[in-house]
Amino acid sequence: METLHLAFNRSAAGSIGDALDTLGVAATVIAPTDDLAMGWLRGEGESFAATRRRWWADALGVEPEPADLSEATFWTPARHAPHVTVWLSRRNAADVAAFARLMALRDERPTWVIDATDVLMADSEGRLRRWPLALLPARVIASAGLIGHARQITDEEGAQAKRLWKRIERENAALRVHVEGGARSVAETYFDAELLTLIEVRPQRIARILGAFLDLVLEKEDAPSASDLFVLSRLEALAAQGMIEIEGKPTIRARCRLKR
Repeated sequence: METLHLAFNRSAAGSIGDALDTLGVAATVIAPTDDLAMGWLRGEGESFAATRRRWWADALGVEPEPADLSEATFWTPARHAPHVTVWLSRRNAADVAAFARLMALRDERPTWVIDATDVLMADSEGRLRRWPLALLPARVIASAGLIGHARQITDEEGAQAKRLWKRIERENAALRVHVEGGARSVAETYFDAELLTLIEVRPQRIARILGAFLDLVLEKEDAPSASDLFVLSRLEALAAQGMIEIEGKPTIRARCRLKR
């Protein structure tokens, strides 16, 4: 019987699936459509999926697809499968938060993990660096030998993840960032100062700003993570406060420019 493999990003799931195919490993790989580094985790009198849908709509102006926000397609099979193997990076807040929820849902069911945190890949300048799992191509995943390093989560690791989920669910912040040993809840303005350092007086394409922001956070050992959608929402908030100017629509990146 095929093992169910879990990733917490759809791009990562695609690369992992391709890598497993290359290695001749029969497996099903699934991932949620959501990103638990961002947004509320609980609401009054509503389900987790309803809270997540409401945050995506209210904060980002996005109607999630599919409408159930992965409950049926990811969280339910991930919760009940007798044997799952989880792929993650310990330096990625979305992975850490989603893993914490997974362990809270699976209770005592055995879970294996493949940790891709320390996989190195050269950047455009030839420097070896760590990358989010979602940015690792299939050839790197396959050649890193990760499939041979799956290990079962210990009882203490499972308990620690459950405690983390209880804490971040209680804090219910708009954003979570990676810290050593877990994730920390922060205000939605957390990235604003770093974003402002990237914006010049002369107009710049928004795609350039997003790329520069990714480079900036990848340089940090405690690399935070935030999706493009969240960063775009913060840029729009800064424009509404009069701190920057936006020319064009941020969603049309080729034509949108930013300046101080």
